[in-house]
Parts: sequence; C-alpha cells; structure tokens
Amino acid sequence: MSRLADPRAWFRPWMAPWILGAAVFLLVASTASQYGLTWDEPQYFHASDLHLQWLNDLWKNLLKGEVQKSLQPDVIGAAWHWQPYLVPHPPFSRIVSGLTGVIFSPVMDKFVAYRLSTALFFGLLVAVMYLWMAALFDCLSGLFAALALLLLPNLFGYSHFALTDVPLTTLWLLTVYCFYKGLTGWKWSLILGVVWGLALATKFPAFLIPIPLLLWAHLFRRRFYHNNVFSMVFVSPLVLVACQPYWWHRTLPRLAEFLYDSTSRGFRPETDFPIFFNNQVLATSELPRYYPFFMTAVTIPETILGFSLIGLIAIFWTKPQRDV
Repeated sequence: MSRLADPRAWFRPWMAPWILGAAVFLLVASTASQYGLTWDEPQYFHASDLHLQWLNDLWKNLLKGEVQKSLQPDVIGAAWHWQPYLVPHPPFSRIVSGLTGVIFSPVMDKFVAYRLSTALFFGLLVAVMYLWMAALFDCLSGLFAALALLLLPNLFGYSHFALTDVPLTTLWLLTVYCFYKGLTGWKWSLILGVVWGLALATKFPAFLIPIPLLLWAHLFRRRFYHNNVFSMVFVSPLVLVACQPYWWHRTLPRLAEFLYDSTSRGFRPETDFPIFFNNQVLATSELPRYYPFFMTAVTIPETILGFSLIGLIAIFWTKPQRDV
C-alpha cells in the first residue's frame, strides 16, 4: 500500500492534533457556563456587538453603494473606540467572540456563546503544541506537551472566559511556530506576517514577541530569517490596521496614542489595582519583586514544573541532536 493510500499516514501527522484540539474545545465548551462573570466580559461583549453591527452595516451599505456612510470617523469611533478605558485592547479577539455569539446564540445561552471563541483558541493552542512537539521529537512527546498545557489550572480556567489572555497565548505560540517554519519556507514567512498581525490586533504584549525570536535567529539562524523579518515589518502592520477601523483615520497619531496608553498603563494611578497577596491587600505597585516567580511556582503543578526545569537543563546535552 502506498503512503498516500495508507490511512495511518494521514492520521499521524494531521488528524491526531485536530482530534485532540476538538476534544479540548468540547471540554471547555461544555463547562463554560459553570464559571462566573469576570470584570471585563460585560464591556467586551458590548464592544463585540458594536463591532459586529458595524460590519453588518458596512456590508449593507456596500451592497447599496453607500459605503462612505460606514466609513465616517464618528461612526467608526462609536463602534471601534467605545469606552477605551474599559476596552483598551485591539479588537481581534472580540470580533471572534462576537462571531461565535451570533452563530451559536440561537441554540444556547448568549453568554456561553461569546465564550466559545476562547474555547476555540484554546483547542487550537493544544493542537499546535502537539503538532509541533510531535514533529520535533515524537508523538508521545507531543501528547505529553499538549496534556501538560491542558492541565495547567490557570490556563484551563482562563480558557472559559471571553478575555484576551488565551487568544494572545494561542497567537503567541502560533507566531513562534510560523517563525520557525519560515526559516525554511517563504510561504510560512507570509503566514507569520498574518499571524503576528492578528496577535498585535489582540493585545499589546504581542509587540514584544520579536525580541527573543530575532535574538535567537540572529545567533543561530543568521542566514535564514530575512523573509521572516520582511513579513513582520511589511505584512503584520497591514493586518493590525485592517483589524482596527478606528486606525484607518489618522493612523500614525492614533497608533502612537495606543502605544503610549499601553506602555504607561502600569504606571498610572487608576490602573494601580489592589491585589490580595500574602494575607494582605497590596496595590500592584507594592507587590514584591518575587511575586511573578512565586505565582509561577504555586500555580503550575509540581510535576510539569519539574519536567520543564529538567528539559531546560537537558538542552545542553541534547543540542547536537535537535535543530531548535
């Protein structure tokens, strides 16, 4: 039997990760109604409705030849820049949330329908983790990596909320994956430009992704990453701006305003949120420097954390055997 005719040849590289991703999606979707309301979700849901309504009106006006009605600055601002303090992030994850809300709300509670977008992102995250690790090592390693990701309590919990955290996590991993694949194929470099653009259109921290990627590539893949850089410089900004119609007018000033608001957000009094830590309420600025390390240690299961540390140490011995 030829390789193409052998069902196992198709199952191993493609079906396994997507079956795993679908199972994760169904698991999260079936439990999404059991998690309470978060602080940000009502504002995000309303913003999602505004985005989808504008897109619907744009389509209707396009058919009538009156597209300029939807492109007026005040109309765009009302739909895409509503309450920027409450909704400070770019809109890509809210667009997806709005779409799942529209598609699934006729058959389920609309609140849960919004949250299905995050379940989709989480399923994709687990699937890509399996796909990449299985390709680099073997299927067992891919399965362990995917299950370890699924069993992170914080990440699993956040996968039930229609927020920006899990979508950004997914697009972050996809960006790294596409960057790696783009070292050997220009088509993957183009996909990288789109994926990183969507990450930028989700949340500000995505701007930091190129720092470790370019540093690693310049040290170890210096002759192969030029297509990636080209795509990230010229394709990703187009995707970012395309996802946020508010930036279609006065693009550079509004983008600069967004960057300033995002970088200064952690230093403004109104965002110095209270945190309950070590049996006391502290402002964000008062948290001890070891806080992120402490939270990492107490929220990641010891087995997964231990294997992660062993893996980091083992890199020095396995380096000649791996291409990453």
